[in-house]
Amino acid sequence: MAEFEAYALGKKESYDSSTDQLELLRKKYEGLKEQLSSAEDKVREFSRVKVHESFAVMKLTPELMDEYIESIEIHPGNDVRVIWK
Repeated sequence: MAEFEAYALGKKESYDSSTDQLELLRKKYEGLKEQLSSAEDKVREFSRVKVHESFAVMKLTPELMDEYIESIEIHPGNDVRVIWK
């Protein structure tokens, strides 16, 4: 579009629409890359959830704690509160 504006203002002697088309395609490509990345993230998250749902947890490992627990609060009287992610 910048090429056409320059032509319309008399700053350029000619206008080649292929430059604008290329710019539009580049923007569309970037948008599609972002959508693909978002979709891949959702697939990974869905797969992770399905894997964790498919097995019974017998022990809370440090890895699982990092995955599911935001924080653990210990109050007077040994009252424990788990803040989940």
